[in-house]
Amino acid sequence: MAPGADFTMMLTASGKIYCTGSNIDGRCAIGGSITLTSVPVEVNTASLLDTIVEIAAGEKFGIARTRKGLLYVWGRNDLSQTGIDGAVQPGPFVGLTLDTSGLNVRNVSSISCGRSHSLMTTVDGKVWAAGSNDFGAIGAGNTAVTSYKWTQSLVPTNKRFIGVSAGFLVSFAFTDDGLLYTWGGGGDGLLATGDTLSRSTPYAVPANIISNVVAVAIGAEHAAALTNANGVRRLWTWGGAFSPAFCNSTQTLLNTIVFFPVQQTTYSDIKYLSRGAYQTYFIRDNNDIYGCGQDTLGLLGNGASASDSQNPFSYNTASGIGTAFSTTTAKGISSGPSASFAAYWGVSSTASPTFAPTFAPTFAPPPTQAAPPTDLPPPPTNPTNPPPTPTLIIPTTSPNSVPAATTPTNAATPTNAATPTNAATPTNAATPTNAATPTNAATPTNAGTPTNAGTS
Repeated sequence: MAPGADFTMMLTASGKIYCTGSNIDGRCAIGGSITLTSVPVEVNTASLLDTIVEIAAGEKFGIARTRKGLLYVWGRNDLSQTGIDGAVQPGPFVGLTLDTSGLNVRNVSSISCGRSHSLMTTVDGKVWAAGSNDFGAIGAGNTAVTSYKWTQSLVPTNKRFIGVSAGFLVSFAFTDDGLLYTWGGGGDGLLATGDTLSRSTPYAVPANIISNVVAVAIGAEHAAALTNANGVRRLWTWGGAFSPAFCNSTQTLLNTIVFFPVQQTTYSDIKYLSRGAYQTYFIRDNNDIYGCGQDTLGLLGNGASASDSQNPFSYNTASGIGTAFSTTTAKGISSGPSASFAAYWGVSSTASPTFAPTFAPTFAPPPTQAAPPTDLPPPPTNPTNPPPTPTLIIPTTSPNSVPAATTPTNAATPTNAATPTNAATPTNAATPTNAATPTNAATPTNAGTPTNAGTS
């Protein structure tokens, strides 16, 4: 499931997509004249060349990854958040095609959407970003360029990245050896740097702060990570300490900031991690679903509206709601700005799914680098109902080089840019010589907290 600001996308095991909510700007990908639907409507994916296995929703747009790593996008695109030129409004589905000198879209391995920017990894371990560059969320080394089409984030080239998470103004990525990198808005200490400064170049969180990372999630004021140390899988949280989404029953909620990850709960068998704007959710090996955080509008679903919970509680055993979950096998859980959702298997705790869940256990070892698939069928030459013409995007750099920041004609690049002395630069993050850091880039002490933060 992938909730946006006012719409929700759902993906089935067979690759079908359903959407409910607003379809303004085509954010539901259902086309036609429908602007609002109160029931899930199936998205027409007949023209797609492969089966969808992952979806992500931003505030008013969506992206999808197929089994063989193709990428499709739709919805609002005023800031190039879908990865194509901001002057182009995608149709229900637009397939992105890039030549082999740059990003090969058959190799996309993970995706995530923030409010107005997107992240993805490819099987060669690179991180790509598109959309709004507010507070340096693209990770391109500058804040002068306001938005980007798909651009390589400046993560170390000697590391292989396997997962990403996009928040409101923040971006996270982690490597196959469990290291965490953060960049973008530093408000509420979300970057785990020890301060509230924003960073346009990815920052390597020291391994003595957190390591063995296998999943990350970003809320409006807090962040969460799942680690796996020799099979022991723990939850960590940090950021705005006034949020009950920390999942710590002994925590005193103060108007302060927890700058570094803190281990929460005694559970050591967590297999799945998700978040809402002000909630944290996880699933254990026994398939019990747990949640903590704010319960405004009943979002937490703990049976008592407006009853926040610092202590993570099990939906499977909670009074009044446990019956609905007690005989199911959990698949996943997600939350948008005004609703929460859970997906689960069957009606029996002994029943096992006949297919592999698309999210895959987050503690599984990363797959080895796969060669580009060769069995993808070519598009039909004369289809009766041809799909939208794919948009060709050709990067200007070779696959082994970091692209320079592209400055649009309407974005002035200051000539007197100096590098701030208080912006920590990770020792292992390559910084291009042509990426200037302007002194007039405002550094918020507390990034704005949206109520409509996109989720993934």
